[in-house]
Amino acid sequence: MGRVALVWGLGLFLILAEAVEGEGASQPALKPTEGMTASVKWEHCDGYDLNDRFHVRDVSVDPFPPRAGRALSVLIRGDVDECVLDGRLDCSLWYRGIYHTEGPDAEEGLCSRNRCPFCEGPVTLRKQLTIPGDALPGPYTIHVEATDQDQARLTCVEAHITLHA
Repeated sequence: MGRVALVWGLGLFLILAEAVEGEGASQPALKPTEGMTASVKWEHCDGYDLNDRFHVRDVSVDPFPPRAGRALSVLIRGDVDECVLDGRLDCSLWYRGIYHTEGPDAEEGLCSRNRCPFCEGPVTLRKQLTIPGDALPGPYTIHVEATDQDQARLTCVEAHITLHA
């Protein structure tokens, strides 16, 4: 029993210790185990966020790894400069640079899954989408754009995921 616990503990340590290489504005993430929330590679839609009022620190997905035919939550963590009363959170899914789908839950009110209003400080924006059951294995980009009650851009990010067969 002691060896099993030691091997299991060592295996868990190795999984958590192995880093996934970060890209763009994102930070390196720990390699997750099946079913966990995990940080993913991401960048701002236009390469920077100088004019954005929501400054992204991290983008993660839940569950990880994502699977075709299942719901996927995208969590965007960052800081907001000013109070936001309402707005929109729109999402689209791209396969190898080709538009794939928006899905039935692509466009929704910013406050439908997020507590509003939110003001200066740390905020996590949540967006859920369903990956189509016929989605092919390979690299996908999730394009998420948040706007406020005046349709002014809060932020726009592109998160990168891979679907496996």
